[in-house]
Amino acid sequence: MPFRKVRDALVHLFVRRRSVTSVGSVATERGDRYARQLVSHLGRKVSVVWDEASSVGTITFDEASHAVLTVSAEALTMTLVCPEARAAELRDVLERHLVGFGARENLRVTWETHRR
Repeated sequence: MPFRKVRDALVHLFVRRRSVTSVGSVATERGDRYARQLVSHLGRKVSVVWDEASSVGTITFDEASHAVLTVSAEALTMTLVCPEARAAELRDVLERHLVGFGARENLRVTWETHRR
């Protein structure tokens, strides 16, 4: 059993070191609606939490990948933390669904990525 613990610790450490944080911003006055819709939709496949009081949502894709959605009066912000190898895929999932929901509003997501 000690080998398993060491292996798991090394895998966890490696994943954390190779993770990136991507912040996507969407200019919209309807951020609360879109965030709730995104959380609800993705909740069919992954673990999600929506806090109505603070208008903050969390989407957990897997043990090493999650996104936090926050809303202000003029924007929706998506903060994605995940392994570098999955960053493009998960940004695409979030953006594709969000842009689809807001097609009438012609939403655009602007991403900034920060490596740890």
